[in-house]
Amino acid sequence: MLIDNQLQTDYTKKTKAPFTDSLTDLLNYGFFIISVEREVKRCDRSGEPFTLALIDLDSFSHYNKQHSTVKGDFIIKQIARITMQTIRQSDLAARFRGAMMAVMLINCDIQSAYTVVERLRQNIKKRNYNQKKGSTLSSSDNPVW
Repeated sequence: MLIDNQLQTDYTKKTKAPFTDSLTDLLNYGFFIISVEREVKRCDRSGEPFTLALIDLDSFSHYNKQHSTVKGDFIIKQIARITMQTIRQSDLAARFRGAMMAVMLINCDIQSAYTVVERLRQNIKKRNYNQKKGSTLSSSDNPVW
C-alpha cells in the first residue's frame, strides 16, 4: 500500500492516533475515510475510475462465540494478510469495523473490481481455519454491488 507521507503525518498530528488498525495493520477507519475523500476528488479531476469493496465475514459473531475471540482475531489477521497479498500495492485496504474490511481499488472499473474481489473471495475460501465440526466460516457466492 502506497500512502502519502504528508497525509500520514497530518492525520497523526490532527488525531493523535495511529493510522493503522492495531490488530490487522490495515488502515484504520478514520484514515481510510480521509483517503477515500481524497481519491474521490482526484478522480473527479482526472476522470479515472475507482471502486470501493466491502468485505463482510458471514456469521462471524457466531464463529467468535463458538471458538473464542482469540481464534476470531487470528482469522481477521489472516484475512487481512490474504487481502494485502491479493490487491495491488497501489490499492488501499482498511479494517472498516469489527469483521468488516474495505478495499479501495485505484483506477479500477467495476468489471475489473469484480475480478479482484472474486479472486479475494476464492483465496479466503481456500484457507482452512481448523474449525470445530459443524462450524462454518463462509463467504457469499454472489457479492452484491
